[in-house]
Amino acid sequence: MKVVFLRHGESEYNAKGLINSDPSIKVHLTSKGKKQSKIATEKLDSYNFDVILVSEFPRAKETAEIINEFFEAPIFTEKRANEANVGFEGKTDQEFLDVAWKKSLFSYKLEGKESWHDLRKRVKEFLDSLKKERYKEVLV
Repeated sequence: MKVVFLRHGESEYNAKGLINSDPSIKVHLTSKGKKQSKIATEKLDSYNFDVILVSEFPRAKETAEIINEFFEAPIFTEKRANEANVGFEGKTDQEFLDVAWKKSLFSYKLEGKESWHDLRKRVKEFLDSLKKERYKEVLV
């Protein structure tokens, strides 16, 4: 199985340098992000994806939909592919790093949120489950 990982196009929060780790907060692609998604489609044209697995975030779903205009593969939401929920919604990356570096970047965790170690475990579980599937080519 070939698995291709693709980051979403630029989002409204990316353009402002803000964190969006809650998929219920509707942050969409910018026009630049939509163009980036179309460019990504051109670079992926040698693939024949069986399926597209996408996080719960609107920006990721929008990216997948743009790409899928070419591939026409089934798109499934996979919450284990979500951004780390670090609890700094709407804050800057620097605000998160200023706090996390003082503690321990990879283990720092707000109550009820995720550390980078938690994210690693979640993604490993996702990848282990993906290995059991019979897909030939997957876009995540």
